Amino acid sequence: PLSGRGAGTTVNPSLVSRLRDVYPNFSDEMAELSVIQLALDGMTETQIAHFLNMRGREYEALTAQLDQWVTSGGQNTVRHQVAQNIKYVWQRRGIYDGDASVSLDVRAADSLPELAGNFPHVSDLNMSVSGLLSQTPEAFVRQFPNARSLTLGIRDGVDRVQLAERLKALPSIRELEMAGPLGPQFTEAVQSVIDAMPHLQRLDVIGMADELDVSRLTQLHSLSVY
Repeated sequence: PLSGRGAGTTVNPSLVSRLRDVYPNFSDEMAELSVIQLALDGMTETQIAHFLNMRGREYEALTAQLDQWVTSGGQNTVRHQVAQNIKYVWQRRGIYDGDASVSLDVRAADSLPELAGNFPHVSDLNMSVSGLLSQTPEAFVRQFPNARSLTLGIRDGVDRVQLAERLKALPSIRELEMAGPLGPQFTEAVQSVIDAMPHLQRLDVIGMADELDVSRLTQLHSLSVY
């Protein structure tokens, strides 16, 4: 049973074991201290077990989904790398949801499934345009409710209208970096995005040769174009 505080606290070893099943990157000591903290926060053993089981089921569902996604891609090693990165970032959530401060890089994937897991700890996303467009705005917000910064790699031929509409539906994104090839298509795509996101506070554009009109960005604090 869990009782007392500090050095006098004893911990149910099954709870420590379960926590390490869910978060194998935790050491035994970290897992034990985490269980103690949950108890000090007022959770009973039953509630702690339920909480860990919920997190465990979420990770199992995410893993099964990503494994299937990787398999469906054939010999696509990129999907394997992206899936491993997603799993690793999910693990970094830990048991407490503090301020979002974790980055997730899935730019190598041309498309992504709507992930079974939740990533409230992710603040920065690096995606391909096709990867972004493979997600509905509702799915994006559910998975990444605290994402504030987005990095996009833009290729020639992108549907700039669809891209602008998608980003317009993501008002929580306040910082945007776009990189692409020199040329009028990229300029047009960037301008369409700027016009759709007047709430941006930071904008970085890599690969520009033409001028941009940022007059609508009334909240802009930082602008870099090169």
